[in-house]
Amino acid sequence: MVNDCKKLNLNIKHKDALLLLDEFSRNSFSRVSTFHVIENINHENIKELLSKCKRILKPDGLLILEKTSIDNLIVSSKSFYVDPTHINPIHPD
Repeated sequence: MVNDCKKLNLNIKHKDALLLLDEFSRNSFSRVSTFHVIENINHENIKELLSKCKRILKPDGLLILEKTSIDNLIVSSKSFYVDPTHINPIHPD
């Protein structure tokens, strides 16, 4: 995906998310989103991710965390575990 974005001349940074978030100023974003990230990191790193996102979000900012849905029976009983990077089934609540 990184190469595809570069071919489209998009401004992209390819880096560990926890390190990348340190590069941004406090209250500098209105929106921060991650897609299929939190199920791949441990609880300590999730807490760090949330803390760093809160720091860079404006006071009325929005954080969107999309994850693999364990509400789906097929996902929670089979496909979640097919991906070896999935280490943390996150409850939807």
